[in-house]
Amino acid sequence: MRRVESGDRGRHPRPLISSGLGAVLTTVNAPQRTAQASASANAFLEIQTAARQHRELDLDHWTPEEARQALATLTARRDEQNATAEVPGRRAYRKAQANLRAGTQTYAVDGDT
Repeated sequence: MRRVESGDRGRHPRPLISSGLGAVLTTVNAPQRTAQASASANAFLEIQTAARQHRELDLDHWTPEEARQALATLTARRDEQNATAEVPGRRAYRKAQANLRAGTQTYAVDGDT
């Protein structure tokens, strides 16, 4: 049995080991997370493109019921993607917010009409 010295009380190597393992897992898992993030981004872009195409090309020719059905389909796709997409990290979220505030991420469709 190990004798506990007075300066040793309350010190455990477990937090240090846990931190180290967390860093290793993050590094090892980085390529998979990058691929998943890229796939999610592409899926969102597909939904966005489909919505714009519907608005620009199809909407004037649809009945209200057809427009509602197309919207429901797009909404279902978006909700499914939201459910499976990984939550962005705090740093990425802050960077995106800064880009929006700086006006570097704007689209004509988002402007005032």
